[in-house]
Amino acid sequence: MRSTSLLAVLACLALPAGTVHAQAHVHGQGEAAIVLAPDGTLRVDLIAPAGDLVGFEREPANAAERAALEAVEARMRAPLVSFVADAGCTLTGVEFSGPGSEGHDPSGQAGHDHHDHAHDHFSREGAPAGGSHADIAAAWSFACSTPRALGHADFAPVFEAFPGLVRIEAAALLGREPFFGVLTAQRSRLDLDQRPGR
Repeated sequence: MRSTSLLAVLACLALPAGTVHAQAHVHGQGEAAIVLAPDGTLRVDLIAPAGDLVGFEREPANAAERAALEAVEARMRAPLVSFVADAGCTLTGVEFSGPGSEGHDPSGQAGHDHHDHAHDHFSREGAPAGGSHADIAAAWSFACSTPRALGHADFAPVFEAFPGLVRIEAAALLGREPFFGVLTAQRSRLDLDQRPGR
């Protein structure tokens, strides 16, 4: 299965699964993509090295490691990104993929098939035998009643939950052209009002 950098695949998140190559795995650094569909559906994807989130980058080897991975998955069931309340965004689905997981919807809302292919984007092709350099990924889908009021995407809960993650390269596609930002614990908000055409 081939995959890609979230930053390079913004435009094809709304299309069938893409077939481009992944970027290098960098410890301490994750990627986020925010895509707004014309119908007001908002999708936020986050991918980061498993070692930064759970402490290992292979399939769990024992009960303690399985429990650690399950704890990360449980933490990601609630969205770790927020928007201005006036946007009226309601969580409609969650997807999760990590070492030893099959990429699934931990929210139990598997019927939300608008983005069922998302976990295809998360797996890193060409990972060395033994599962080293594995990633953990989550995708949150929202229905937003007033998407023009999104204001910003705040990733502070990500940095609070996972202190091993120190930088997120973020990209957003809310109109015709994508825009980008670098997020840290000190600067955890991506200004969505900077989008072209505003």
